[in-house]
Amino acid sequence: RFSPSQITDMFSVIDTWKSIMKELSGNDDNGSGGITIVEELDVAMAESNSSIEFGAKQAAVKSSDILPAQSAVRAEKDVLTMVHLDMSLQRLSIHALSDAGDGMEAHLVSVSVLTSNMSDGSSSARLRMGWFWILDRLECDFPRLQRLVAHSKLPRSAAVLSRSGYDVMSDLSRQGVFDEGFRGSSDLADITWNSSRLTNGCDSFAWQVGTGNGSIHQVVIDAKFTSLFIHWNPKAVKSMTVMKEKFLSIIEELSGASVSDLKSSTSLTLQHTRSSHLRSIAENTIRGVVSPLGKIFVINAEMESLEISLNSARDDLPLFVGTMCGTKVNLDSSQDGDQNMRASLVLGDVRIEGPSVSGTHHTYKTLLGLAPNQSDSLLSVNYCMGTKAIQSLLFDDIDVSGCEACAQIELSPMRFVHIHAQVFTLVEYVTEGILGTLFAKAASSAAEAA
Repeated sequence: RFSPSQITDMFSVIDTWKSIMKELSGNDDNGSGGITIVEELDVAMAESNSSIEFGAKQAAVKSSDILPAQSAVRAEKDVLTMVHLDMSLQRLSIHALSDAGDGMEAHLVSVSVLTSNMSDGSSSARLRMGWFWILDRLECDFPRLQRLVAHSKLPRSAAVLSRSGYDVMSDLSRQGVFDEGFRGSSDLADITWNSSRLTNGCDSFAWQVGTGNGSIHQVVIDAKFTSLFIHWNPKAVKSMTVMKEKFLSIIEELSGASVSDLKSSTSLTLQHTRSSHLRSIAENTIRGVVSPLGKIFVINAEMESLEISLNSARDDLPLFVGTMCGTKVNLDSSQDGDQNMRASLVLGDVRIEGPSVSGTHHTYKTLLGLAPNQSDSLLSVNYCMGTKAIQSLLFDDIDVSGCEACAQIELSPMRFVHIHAQVFTLVEYVTEGILGTLFAKAASSAAEAA
């Protein structure tokens, strides 16, 4: 929780610590005084049952509840877990307030991180996030029916929450999210990262086209995102932009050179440790520990839906709702002398719909979208780069052997409804309500400079 007056107090504390760090660093001409840099530092890890609160509440989560079972544990008996880190954040709330007491709120609930480094050089990590929402509490002289700016899937819909005071915490508490035995949630995102060495091949396209039989360093990222909802009101966005600029100007005015001076003084204490770390990396590189013979990089990402509600600046009621759903992205790349890459994008549907409460017939409320009963996806793109990757694309009567890169794009039939009043309202909203709001600051800055 912070406000302009609190930011001023914070920077006064920073200035005090800056003076202390200067005294301790001893930047005199004779080089005397200062902090003695030790050669080795032994850092003792905190006990597993300890808890830390830094503006947030943390709860321990068992690793068996976070990571999926990784293919029957490793068969090699000599592979051991060298480093294992398991952290969880139960709740993080940020309140940016003006001196009058109004402002913005941002909440993130249920975040868990797990990472492991193995003795054979492989490593894995997983990040899971449960729920988040941003709430606009700014005072305004125009109607506000929906105070949620952006949010993930919540226990109740945004319309219902607007009538009940946006008490999301109570809804989550009733679901047991803040109980001690809660195992975490992936309602917002689930991201896994695996790095390993391969010697016997794999199912990856990159292995098949470019690596041969040597030792390969493979990195695989799997990301799954659920739904993101954005409620756009031009006047509200303008108010939030003004508040952001006010905070940034205060920070810039108070910080001056104090932050840079503080960074330079503290960096003296870390210089020796950083140099030792770089020497260690160089030695490992020479021995071939860091740089294997080939590299494989794989990304698999998908998102359930993205919904943007364009609300009226006059009464805050939705005018149009844009939805993008069923998005999948896959990237498979190899680098072993000759780089080969294959990427694909699948877009399920993109819809623009009119408001549910209007005089328009329901048949014509969808202005733009995938034609019904035609296809499962609106857009499909396959992109290949590299000789061997291009050969995997099949074209009828087209020779692509001499191409450095090639793309295959398939667009399914779409349905478009033109109602003059709706189309012109949408065009005006995009130009004035979105682009005009975003570029208003840039335009004013340019006018001042002229």
